[in-house]
Amino acid sequence: MLDILKNTFVMEEFRWTSVLWLAVLTSILVVIPVVIPVFVKKLKPQHQDESQVPLSVNYHLTRKCNYECKFCFHQAKTSYHLPIEKAKGGIRMLVAAGMKKINFSGGEPFIVERGRYLGELVKFCKQELGMESVTLVSNGSLIKES
Repeated sequence: MLDILKNTFVMEEFRWTSVLWLAVLTSILVVIPVVIPVFVKKLKPQHQDESQVPLSVNYHLTRKCNYECKFCFHQAKTSYHLPIEKAKGGIRMLVAAGMKKINFSGGEPFIVERGRYLGELVKFCKQELGMESVTLVSNGSLIKES
């Protein structure tokens, strides 16, 4: 009788172990075909083509800066900047293509027309285009209360 009980217990343990392994293997077989392509897609290098537009853009208004920091690569004494209407036109085209965020920087972005140029672009992006995020990077030395 004891042998029958031992065999039954071993068989029950074997059945539960088998069921557990079958469940694990089934889960793996179901999940892997779904998960692997997602990881492979993320690992593949993304080549930008004409249909892809960055959602976030860093717009360097100028290379000119009022400081000469040794670590900074923007040390131009003179620098060209687009006429305001051309700058707005470029930003408008990027927004139409899908851009959601813009960051204005430089050099020092407040150098251009003493900050009026930057102020007009920020106002344009927020009020006319309704962009979700408009930020700027500055050394802060030219920011004044008006």
